[in-house]
Amino acid sequence: MNCCSVEGCFTSTTNSNLKLFRFPKDMARNKLWVEFSRNPRLMDGRNQPVNAYMCSKHFESNQFRRDDRQSLGYKAVPTISVGSPLVPVSEPPEPPDCPNDPLTSHKYVS
Repeated sequence: MNCCSVEGCFTSTTNSNLKLFRFPKDMARNKLWVEFSRNPRLMDGRNQPVNAYMCSKHFESNQFRRDDRQSLGYKAVPTISVGSPLVPVSEPPEPPDCPNDPLTSHKYVS
């Protein structure tokens, strides 16, 4: 199972109809995706985001090639923050069980 690597996002392949996209190979765009993710395991530089994913809810509609939100444009950059871990919540959502995803590290604020 794959999960969104954005800190505070709980999208996974089993709990959502959203599409997950691999981080780009282009280093300039990859850096933007890593910074946007705010994932400490990616930002510390020790882990390469080779197997990192980001879900479609972090992209504006003009970043997709088609209206079905299934294919990103070549220069797509995430701009929509969803589920920020900095916003206090009374009951955080249950995180996805991603045992094979070493890059998914969700922290909760209650």
